Amino acid sequence: MEKSSRSTEGSCVKCKSETDNVFIQCQECPKVQLCVRCFAHGEEFGGHLKTHAYIVKDRDFSPSFTVFNPKWTASEEKILLDSIEQYGLGNWEDVSKNLSPKTPKEIETYYNKFYVQSIIGKVFIPSEIPNRMTDHTPAVHECVISVAPPEIEASKEDLLRLAYMPNRDDYEYEFDNEAEHIVCNLYDDANADDIEKGASSSFDAVDSLRYEMRDCDINKDINNE
Repeated sequence: MEKSSRSTEGSCVKCKSETDNVFIQCQECPKVQLCVRCFAHGEEFGGHLKTHAYIVKDRDFSPSFTVFNPKWTASEEKILLDSIEQYGLGNWEDVSKNLSPKTPKEIETYYNKFYVQSIIGKVFIPSEIPNRMTDHTPAVHECVISVAPPEIEASKEDLLRLAYMPNRDDYEYEFDNEAEHIVCNLYDDANADDIEKGASSSFDAVDSLRYEMRDCDINKDINNE
């Protein structure tokens, strides 16, 4: 008895029985299609696993019917929504890659007309979209930059003696104003005979400057107190 062509292309690869109109197509194993019973039992064989991605197919379903516009099929509507979810709303250049030959402008106009400005948009898009971002920037009067320098209870003569500048909250002369001279003459002498000795002296000079700057900070803290 001659079998129908459907038994060749529409058979479950596991139980070999002819599948119904609805069957399961594995997306990771192109040649694997299962009947609903074998899929429900979690059948595994060869390289196919029950955890593979899959799609449900219906032989009687035709994606060529239209939903809103005769120029757009139901399949294209689904691709449009999936592409927006994939690339983000507004990235029409990327969305158009999945809807060739439709142009980005054509797709944007279609989406706004049938999904935003239509009854769908009026029902599902709120009139006022709340701002989900919180601005933690403090007000100007609360910023550190705007805080007035501390009041110094000292006579004008004392301030001049200390060389303190209240508006800058700093001193005109450091405790050791010449401290940086320790390193100002350092240079890399490529012709030096003893490179290690030269490097060692440079490190010593930098360490000396670091100690001097620490003493300056300590002296400044004492003056502020």
